[in-house]
Amino acid sequence: MRIMDVPEFKDKTNVLTVEPESPLEQAISEMAGRNVGSAVVLKNGKVVGIFTERDLLVKVVGKGKSIKDLVVADVMTKNPHAAKLEDDVNESLRRMSQGRFRHLPIVDNDKNLVGLLSQGDFVAYTWSDLMSRVGHHTKLSFLTNSQLWLLILGPVAYIILAKILFF
Repeated sequence: MRIMDVPEFKDKTNVLTVEPESPLEQAISEMAGRNVGSAVVLKNGKVVGIFTERDLLVKVVGKGKSIKDLVVADVMTKNPHAAKLEDDVNESLRRMSQGRFRHLPIVDNDKNLVGLLSQGDFVAYTWSDLMSRVGHHTKLSFLTNSQLWLLILGPVAYIILAKILFF
């Protein structure tokens, strides 16, 4: 399935964006205010980076820097992985898992931002499918497990035989 076909993507187009020269303190405040874990960095309308909670932790807090002295460009992840609307959902999720990043900008052919997906969005998308598959396999396992049927039918057969033979 393509990203554009994912229902969770359809309402993920209102992405928080900042510019490279935006004060870091302002970007963090906007992220907190919108309760999001990332801001996509745009320059002339093109994706040039992403600033995430992990960037804040590793590149600022972990190094004892003050957010008052920094702009987004100082700590953003430059040239982040991105996907296109036509890309396969499973392949995109695999890339995120292997690359150990949680936010994936979605761009058009000219690197213009069209949306953003997070691992949480992919989990929401795949969860119902996963539960459906588990239920299906559980039913199949139940129906084809001869030991289980012997446990269930054994006592029933015993009761029936006892009634026939002894009553």
